[in-house]
Amino acid sequence: TLGERITVTGRIFDGAGALVRDAVIEIWQADSAGLYNSPSEMRGAADPNFTGWGRCPTRAEDGVYSFETVKPGRVPFKDGRRQAPHITFWIVARGINIGLHTRMYFPEETEANA
Repeated sequence: TLGERITVTGRIFDGAGALVRDAVIEIWQADSAGLYNSPSEMRGAADPNFTGWGRCPTRAEDGVYSFETVKPGRVPFKDGRRQAPHITFWIVARGINIGLHTRMYFPEETEANA
């Protein structure tokens, strides 16, 4: 897999601040060149060794989740401007009926995040 290897680790807390020990986290993202491993990707071929997504449960003992991945490249909007590098998260757990969609951005990408 091409690109800068990164580890994404965290824990999930509920609205009252209690640790959620039984969540499932799914991520998906572009490869390091900003291409998705998807049949709908029309801008070129993504890295064939990069799946573009992953899923893992939090560990029951400490609520931690962890993914080994690569830092994603910038994906263009339809008008050509480029999005800041990001990873999309979908989080499900007891008490979350539909699932929570959110994104993780990279703080060192100050210009892209502006």
